[in-house]
Amino acid sequence: MRDFPTLPSSGVWRLSERPNTDAALVGIHCHPAADKDSLLAALAQALHLPPDFGMNWDAAWDCLNDPHWMAQRAFTLQLPETLPVDENALSIFLQLFSEACDAWHEQQQNLLLLVVTTRQDLPCIQALAEPPHYPAA
Repeated sequence: MRDFPTLPSSGVWRLSERPNTDAALVGIHCHPAADKDSLLAALAQALHLPPDFGMNWDAAWDCLNDPHWMAQRAFTLQLPETLPVDENALSIFLQLFSEACDAWHEQQQNLLLLVVTTRQDLPCIQALAEPPHYPAA
């Protein structure tokens, strides 16, 4: 594992392996698949959302943009090679995070999602860039 000295400040980035860093990164762990239900449940768990969280994209957007739920703003989403993926749901999830990153950035705050995977079969992952100040995978 490479030693990354600092994390990128804000945005949704792709990495082939989880950075070796002392920074607190909250894992968003979706199982048994990366589909809408598991992604929303994983987000709810990572943000410690209440049981009445709406489990829909609008509710996720609201929580990602609410300082009350966003005490921690550095996350990893690990996509193992064998995890079935709903490309549409993952794309929406990544877009929500990206828009939330932009909204936090406008307020001079950071929000970070590192998508950790070596998968090459998902266009929504291929579209993500690696952080500019990290070496290429």
